[in-house]
Amino acid sequence: MAAVPCEDAYGSTLVRQVRGNRRQQGRGARIVHRGRSAPFRVASACVSMALPILFGSLLGADRAVRGGTAVVTGPAEPLADASASGGWRVERIPPEPLPPEVLDLFPDVPVRLAEAFVLLSPAAPGPGSATVAAPFPDSSLVLVVLRPGGTPELVSAQIDHGFGEPAVGVFRIRLGKHDGGTRLLLLAIRPEVLAEAPAPERMAPLPAAPAPLPDGAAVIPPPNGATRPSPEVATLPRTRSASPPHVPAWVAADMPSVLRPEARATVTVRISRTELTALSDSAHAVRPLLAAVPGEPLRLKLHRRNLQVVPGTPDRFDDVPFPEEAEVVERAFEVIAGGPGPAEATVVVKQGTSVYSLAEVTLVVEVTAAPPADPPPAEADAWTTAPDPRMAGTPVLRIDEDVFGDSWRFEFDLELGDGLPRHYESAPAMSKAAFLDALFARIDESWRDAGSADGFASRLAQLGTELADALLPADLVADLTGAWEQIDGLALLSTEASVPWELAQLGEPSAPRYLGETGLGRWAYSVVHPHRLRARAGRCRYLCPSYTGELALTQTAREAEFLSTLGASAIEPGDAASLSSLLRAGGFDLLHFGGHGASDAEGQRLLLAAVAEAGAAALPAYSASSLTADFPRRRPDPTAEPGPVVVLNACGLAQGARTGADAFASAFLAGGAGAFVGCMWSVGDRPALAFAETFYSALRSGKTVCEAVKAARQKARAEGDASWLAYTAYAHPLATVEFSP
Repeated sequence: MAAVPCEDAYGSTLVRQVRGNRRQQGRGARIVHRGRSAPFRVASACVSMALPILFGSLLGADRAVRGGTAVVTGPAEPLADASASGGWRVERIPPEPLPPEVLDLFPDVPVRLAEAFVLLSPAAPGPGSATVAAPFPDSSLVLVVLRPGGTPELVSAQIDHGFGEPAVGVFRIRLGKHDGGTRLLLLAIRPEVLAEAPAPERMAPLPAAPAPLPDGAAVIPPPNGATRPSPEVATLPRTRSASPPHVPAWVAADMPSVLRPEARATVTVRISRTELTALSDSAHAVRPLLAAVPGEPLRLKLHRRNLQVVPGTPDRFDDVPFPEEAEVVERAFEVIAGGPGPAEATVVVKQGTSVYSLAEVTLVVEVTAAPPADPPPAEADAWTTAPDPRMAGTPVLRIDEDVFGDSWRFEFDLELGDGLPRHYESAPAMSKAAFLDALFARIDESWRDAGSADGFASRLAQLGTELADALLPADLVADLTGAWEQIDGLALLSTEASVPWELAQLGEPSAPRYLGETGLGRWAYSVVHPHRLRARAGRCRYLCPSYTGELALTQTAREAEFLSTLGASAIEPGDAASLSSLLRAGGFDLLHFGGHGASDAEGQRLLLAAVAEAGAAALPAYSASSLTADFPRRRPDPTAEPGPVVVLNACGLAQGARTGADAFASAFLAGGAGAFVGCMWSVGDRPALAFAETFYSALRSGKTVCEAVKAARQKARAEGDASWLAYTAYAHPLATVEFSP
């Protein structure tokens, strides 16, 4: 390894360590910056500093020359984010001279180099992908791909628009096993700004095979040859972007608001460029489509509860044309009502191959044998899930569920960050209620009877294997197992809250691999999950009851002491009325409960004391059914202030209610919580304290909510605690919490 000292514009010394990488066939170079954060690191061609450097003019940066060495400075904050999948790595590299073949792509247009990256292949090179995401300014952005020995490739961006935030350009590149050392150059083209800038000087091509650095390292050579842009790309500098423009569009769904059991009905879906009104006498919901691209077909899928698709008719349409001006595109799903009670139809709208939906429209109607003459308005809801470019490269497992009577069915879509989703389906043999009742009863039984942490861990591994065998298709298990190193930080996108997916065990019982090990974070697409959360002093509250007798917990007092160091204050006097008052008033950023919870056929409850009040038949408690009144459901609004972080460090309070919709997790999220963390089953007193301390410490260090949960799980597991998998988190996969005074 060689250390080459170079001086930056601030007079400090940067040590560039260049290490040969045989997997990169001699072309890869790893740059390590040691010292203060300079705006740009030293160029990888530091040994060739005699070559003229042109990036001062291209980047609008200052160019300083000290002792014959040219140094480039520029913005301190990186413009773009880059990620890779398939075991590939992507690293930001210092600016480098643009080779002539790249400048030749824009013969009469000034360009500005915004970012540069290099791709490093895995030990066993194979297919993969890379993604670059950058805020889209008024200028156009284009990505130039320089593969070793190839000609320059121009990649245009898909533009994603979000509420209240700048548009973001997302570039995606597929990789082959010989693409190690590929460079990605993000160029900005903005004639009105750069017109007065000095024209970029041209350089002679760098040598195709530069002299090796010490220890056999070599700089990455530029590709050979040049390619002129197509006529379409040649016009790029005169447009906002190379991607098709997004246009306003709306999706509406309608169906009868009341159905008789076993009656047939039609769910009508309409898509138009103008807002749509309700059809007569129907449940109706309408929602705009975000980031819809005209000319690209749409995909529609119907998910349902207590509704069955008429045999022989479709439950999806995969090639729905995008409407032209003044056109309404219509599709119909034919369904049969189930038994008396609520029935739910959700229409999911997607475009392209993404697992994320553009919009979802849900209709909840009533099934009854005696329909009223004047039926009341049915419940209808709709939400839009704008594509989030920050998620590019994040592995995602989407789970959709259909329930009819005792039968339930899952559809899974797995995307490993490469933009290529894989689809799977399963239909468990046992009814959902029977399966979950038996599963959690066996977990509780194992907790009580195991006799040791090792004994409980062994039983948990067996239950995790049985869960995976019963619910996950074999090919999905095989793909998750084969991509184990790629699914770190897996995001679970679903509204299904009852199944403990974290427990799904993919390995052998003797060497278990749980989905929870990946840092699995749940993401319910029917609610808003902000990625920036706050915990301000004076707005952090906790409730850690002091129990007596058999319910006594020795660690909750220490838990309260720790929370006070975060600036949190106790909810006084700690009864149901004070908790209800806080929830109704709002005004809190963090709510933490540490104590006993109960989840049974009567619903879910937070136990507030160990002794029943005089004349009361039950212990003082706060129920999830009360929460739906105190913290009511609100329409998702991505522009609103982020909701609070809610942590219920108590048993069995993160699962969906098996007797209704009054689960704490779903109720808090529907009411606007920005993140929710809870337990799926019993946990010990001491591990609960350790989890809280590790979780909040990780959050304060800047880790995401899901990373913090993973760190807390790992600590509990390393200390031999077998309840580490009980914790689950609902949050945006990249959500962080800012603690401020």
